[in-house]
Amino acid sequence: MNYTAKAILATTAVAILAALPLAASAQNGKTLKLGFMSTMSGPIGALGAEQKRALDLAIADLGGKIGGLPVEVSVADDQAEATAAVQAASKLIDKDQVDLITGIIASPAMVGASKTFIQSGKIVVSANAGPSIFAGKGCSPNLFFSAWQNDQADEAVGVYLNKHGFKKVFFLGFDNQAGYDHINGAKRTYKGAIVGEAYTQMSQLDFSAEIAKIRASGADALFAFLVGAPAVSFVKQYGESGLKSTVPAFSFALSDPMIVKAQGNAALGIKVAGPYFAFIDNPQNKKFVAEFRQKYDREPTFYAANQYDTVMLLDAAIKDVGGNVSDTKALRAAIMKANFKSLRGDFKFNYNHFPIQDYYIAQVEKAPDGGFTFGEVDLAVKDGKDSYYEQCKMPE
Repeated sequence: MNYTAKAILATTAVAILAALPLAASAQNGKTLKLGFMSTMSGPIGALGAEQKRALDLAIADLGGKIGGLPVEVSVADDQAEATAAVQAASKLIDKDQVDLITGIIASPAMVGASKTFIQSGKIVVSANAGPSIFAGKGCSPNLFFSAWQNDQADEAVGVYLNKHGFKKVFFLGFDNQAGYDHINGAKRTYKGAIVGEAYTQMSQLDFSAEIAKIRASGADALFAFLVGAPAVSFVKQYGESGLKSTVPAFSFALSDPMIVKAQGNAALGIKVAGPYFAFIDNPQNKKFVAEFRQKYDREPTFYAANQYDTVMLLDAAIKDVGGNVSDTKALRAAIMKANFKSLRGDFKFNYNHFPIQDYYIAQVEKAPDGGFTFGEVDLAVKDGKDSYYEQCKMPE
């Protein structure tokens, strides 16, 4: 073999060796096993279904891959309940042997399954639930929360209530961790009088007793954290009560594009807060909204947007580690970079693995086509951080 041939072979060998890390992930048949745990049944089952729509849409937009790896999705229903969530998490981890887990609408499910998640060593990226207990002293290396800390949007509502002179507020919410977080968030920033509180079960659909309490309280505004079927029932009953005109309703999620049609005109004027709405003006969100409208004939909810963002976050992170999802430390670092274009615009993680982001106030309005839309009212909080991060001493 002459010198030239040897040189060519040597150069080729070096090139092959240099490409091995990428080739290994792309060509060794590795499939990303993604666990999707959410609430797929019961009073708020529609919320989990909305997450799943966005998960499927994001994967389709990425050509059926995440981070360059073909995706196999395993689904588990946590029923928004702690015991069922442990069973769902165990199914994904032990039976389905997933690499990562996302989804998670309900805070009771996140809290219930957290020990199972942490003991497994798997990275979990909650695309909705953000319980306060994981933002402070209970922060954990493998737990990420890409939507928010539960309190944050509600803190924005409190700021808005102060700014617009509401002096007496009644607080209504679910009797669970999410309800406590959301109400405490609004109470944390609201400076006026708290004239009453009521907590209800997630299965409750008759709110006549609570509406009577609101009427008797003398409140000039209502803060309510209800979602799904309970939110539909409450808004319709509240509209029928005649209270809406004198005690306007404010919330984080009392109305959304998925349920507003069922709520009808009773929803008009309800103000909600959040880091995502369809009106956010950037190229990636315009594309997402157009795709979602074409497929589902309505605006996307924040449940959908947050899950779509989470898939794009994971796509960027897995690409960053060359598809090696078993290197948990490297993957954690890549997720923390948040090197993706969020539908929300500016997005970054605080060191407790919760987002730093803007929060808007929007209100339900009539759309030009006769339906309903959520119009921008105010930017209540800029680059908001949760109220617990300073208590987080993130272990290695």
